[in-house]
Amino acid sequence: MRDEKRKTFGFIPRPLFFHPSSFIPHPFFAGLGGLLLTVVLFFWPHPPIPPETLGPGPYRVAAVENDGILQLDNGAKVRLLGILPAGPTRDAVAARVANQPVRLRFDRNRKDPAGRFLAYVYLPDVCLNEDLLQAGAARAAMDFPFDARRKQHFLRLEQEAHRARRGLWSRE
Repeated sequence: MRDEKRKTFGFIPRPLFFHPSSFIPHPFFAGLGGLLLTVVLFFWPHPPIPPETLGPGPYRVAAVENDGILQLDNGAKVRLLGILPAGPTRDAVAARVANQPVRLRFDRNRKDPAGRFLAYVYLPDVCLNEDLLQAGAARAAMDFPFDARRKQHFLRLEQEAHRARRGLWSRE
C-alpha cells in the first residue's frame, strides 16, 4: 500500500500559508488581499469632485481663497460676480459666510474661463457682492460682461464707499 498513490481526485493539497520554498500564497489569502485593498480604497476619504452644474442652493462654504473665491462643501468654486475683491478680504469674507447657508444667483455666463462658477452670493440677510462693495472691500468689475442694471448698481455702491472713505478708499 505504500507504493499506492493516494487518490486526490484532481486536487493537490497545498499548505494553508506560504510554503517556505515558494512565494506563491494560498489562493484564499490572495483573494482576501485583493478584497481588503478594494475595501480600503473604497472607504479612503477622497476630495469631493466639483459638479458640472450648480443650482441656487443652499450651500455651505468650506473655504475662502485669497482672491475672494468661495469653495463650497460640494467642491465647487464660486467667484463673486461683478466685483474684484481688493486687499485682504479673505478673512472678512470668511467671517461673513461662517456657519451660514449661502444661495447663488447666476447671470448669463455661469462659468469663467478657469471653470469657476460666477454668481451673486446671498446670505440670509444680504447679497455678499453688494456688502463687500458697500464696505469698500471690493471694486466693481466693469470689464466683465454681466447684467447692465446690476453693473450700474455696483458702480453706485463703489462710488458711495469711495465718497464715505470706507475700506480701501480710507487711505486716500
